[in-house]
Amino acid sequence: MLIVQLLIISISALWVRVLIQTTSAGGSISASNERLANYMLFFHQDLPVASVVSIFSLGILVLLWRGWQPRWATPTRALGWRGPALVAAFTFGACLIAGLYAHLGFDSALDEFMPAFQARIFAAGWLLAPIDPQWEPFAKALQPLFVHFDEARGLWASAYRPVHAMLRAAALLLGAEQILNPVLAAGSVLLMAHVVQRVFPDRAEAPLLAAVLLASSPQVIFMAASGYSFAAHLFFSLLWLSLFLRGDLVGHAAAALVGAIAIGMHQVHVHPLFAAPFLLAHLFGHYGRSLASLACYAVAYGIALPAWIAWPEIATAIQTRDLSVLPLSLRDTAYLRNYAEFSGELRQQWKYLVLPEMSTNLLRLAAWISPALLMLSLLALRRMRDLPLTVRLAGLGFVLMVAAHAVLMPYQFQGWGYRYVHPVLGNLVLLAVAAFPRAGPDRAKASVATVALVGLSLLVLMPWRFLQVEERIRPRAEAAAFIERLDAEVVLVDVSDIWFGVDLVHNDPFLRNRPLIMAAPVLSEALRAALQERRVVVVRPADLVPFGLGSGSWVEPVRQPTKHERR
Repeated sequence: MLIVQLLIISISALWVRVLIQTTSAGGSISASNERLANYMLFFHQDLPVASVVSIFSLGILVLLWRGWQPRWATPTRALGWRGPALVAAFTFGACLIAGLYAHLGFDSALDEFMPAFQARIFAAGWLLAPIDPQWEPFAKALQPLFVHFDEARGLWASAYRPVHAMLRAAALLLGAEQILNPVLAAGSVLLMAHVVQRVFPDRAEAPLLAAVLLASSPQVIFMAASGYSFAAHLFFSLLWLSLFLRGDLVGHAAAALVGAIAIGMHQVHVHPLFAAPFLLAHLFGHYGRSLASLACYAVAYGIALPAWIAWPEIATAIQTRDLSVLPLSLRDTAYLRNYAEFSGELRQQWKYLVLPEMSTNLLRLAAWISPALLMLSLLALRRMRDLPLTVRLAGLGFVLMVAAHAVLMPYQFQGWGYRYVHPVLGNLVLLAVAAFPRAGPDRAKASVATVALVGLSLLVLMPWRFLQVEERIRPRAEAAAFIERLDAEVVLVDVSDIWFGVDLVHNDPFLRNRPLIMAAPVLSEALRAALQERRVVVVRPADLVPFGLGSGSWVEPVRQPTKHERR
């Protein structure tokens, strides 16, 4: 692990040169290329953490080499399910506190806000929200990204698949929206322990070890503290695997149902990538294969995949009773049209993106999971052929998820760690538990290193990450609150000169909020003229500098003037 950490530090130096080249003579980084945000966050947040973990790991290595064996290195009696239950309770509390005091209860990115946007539509009893005709021409400015807009019928909704939004809607109606993701994270810890118990029934310590490795990973805590859908993805991945590993018809039928739901969680491809290695093994005779179990998956997935792909069109048809909106083929769906457009744009620059972006993503993952999880999952690579089939399939599933995103979406822009592999973090835990020695001197050394690294993660890295997340979120939360307090009917936000300024555009789907917030650069001159009779306030980047946005720092750049503007 130490070698990997040193590589993290060494490879990161390569990005410095790239970033220095983007820095102006005045020392501020241009806001014109938001793709650099992932690199900036790596340097600002992750490189110091990786350095501390490397130094600490080196100290542990030296102590073990000198024969250090503290009392807590000896095995203790098994705690049964009390241990994982306590870890799950810690996870819930940590996520809740981080959500309230680090994330400040604020959906910083539109990827987080859109499930909340859609949840409010569902909670009001609609599938898509009708847009007030007077504001319909301004729809693109009112919600610039990730929206499915039916211009012919004046309807809009989130462009993401709706299951996570459905869960948020249910929590919203119960007055518990803030605790949904913490509950899912705590449930993931219990499911992780249960899965490991199925895979390693003869190892009493395995469930507690698995629970601790998952819960001590800052990515698990801070992603669940956010509004992202990935905590739900992880929960459903582990629920599916727990049911699948039963190996009987009831388990497979339930797993097929859970999988059909999970496909519609957020993005259609996520669950199939997780499940593919296990389903392929099932097809070839493993895990209680039968014609009936195979039929369960064929029917459930055969219905779910096209249905979720065509969800906006199906939802529109249900709400309006207009069947003409239904696509004649999957190629006609908005989902695949949008993906084809996106992939066409990506193809032109993919070869320049994939190596630096994916390297940075994986380095960020290494810095955001528990150092103990990183150590043990890397140790598993030495003996992959000797590991149980389920563990090897889990390793394959992790590689498949990484490879698929290297092709589909190599950059993530924002997030805590590497969010696109969050649904397969349980796969890494399976590898880590499998690598933990069963007996002998190696077990004692592994116990010392694991406990020490888990302690480092809980006592040092978690508070450190808390401060980093709060530092990142607070300027945006305060700027958003400032905009929402303005005495106006419409606020035009000039989002062009600050990174992710469009993420400040939050509106109620039924446009009940005042002021309405619009992204100024999206508006044409004609639409601007149409607003002249209304009370309009314009917010420029300079107005947001007091909150820390567009301040010219590495993590909050400001657009530099062009040569023409300097003249």
